[in-house]
Amino acid sequence: MKDYTIKKSSVVDVNELKSFYKTAYFTRGSIFYENFNWFYKTSFSNETPLVLCDNEKVIGHAGLLIDNLNLNGNIHKFAWLTDLIILPKYRKFGLAHKLVNEWMNSHKNKITIPNDLALKIYKKFNWKVNLKTARFINFTILDKIFLKKIIFKDKLIKLKVHSIDKSIIKDILQIEESDIVSEGLKVIRDESWFEWRFLQCPFKENILCFQLDNQYIIAQLFKGKHKNRMHILYSTENFLDETEIFKLTKSWAADRGISFLWHISNVQNIRNNIFSKISKKIMNFAYSTPDDELSKELENGIKNIQAADSDSGHLILF
Repeated sequence: MKDYTIKKSSVVDVNELKSFYKTAYFTRGSIFYENFNWFYKTSFSNETPLVLCDNEKVIGHAGLLIDNLNLNGNIHKFAWLTDLIILPKYRKFGLAHKLVNEWMNSHKNKITIPNDLALKIYKKFNWKVNLKTARFINFTILDKIFLKKIIFKDKLIKLKVHSIDKSIIKDILQIEESDIVSEGLKVIRDESWFEWRFLQCPFKENILCFQLDNQYIIAQLFKGKHKNRMHILYSTENFLDETEIFKLTKSWAADRGISFLWHISNVQNIRNNIFSKISKKIMNFAYSTPDDELSKELENGIKNIQAADSDSGHLILF
């Protein structure tokens, strides 16, 4: 086999990297390259994606995000693997296996939400899989009917809608910090996490914060052909679909012609009824760690996982 090299993306020629993104990711190539540092959180860590090169040409890519997870007061560093791709011309030569192997050797605790094709690769490395993470699509058709009957009009007045800013984040942080001490493996979302995820987000102008007393939802609106949808990226409420703020946010969306709301949750946080069964689609969640305690916890998934914890919330943009 030809001797392909693996490098950090930070050391390859920027034009080669840009060309790769445009080829590999088609319509999202430009926006992906222009916001590269945000997508991979590089201003908050020294980690950068790995790329596979044929001489100087970039032909493969394994992105990553670094997060800290809390388990019983102990903080564990995890690497999310994202955007694993090999250019079509170079597939079926075992290069994805080579790239993942290099990526795995540089990180102890590893997690990913892969597509079915990528999952086959991770299973070859004996990664474990759970079915505890799902995306939910909530349709607003019933809310439109209720709005016409003016059932929710008075309640909607209580719902505040803000642009995202530091003062909102400060209030949310107080709730987030009090929740992290509860049981289960959880993503730590501190001030720097919110700074990166929302305040530096290149799509910040499309992000809104909904507030009902001390309950918050952060969501992203979409324009163009996808303007009938809204993604809930984050909420202070683990059992989101049971909350008043969720019901009012759906009504707010329905009143503005938004047909459905999309969010990600651990399935343990969703009530089991006919609506959740219809709206639910289980996502692949794969993980690898030498720590037996962490591995056991990961069988039940990350308790507070949401769309903002990966790039899934923005994918429809591309």
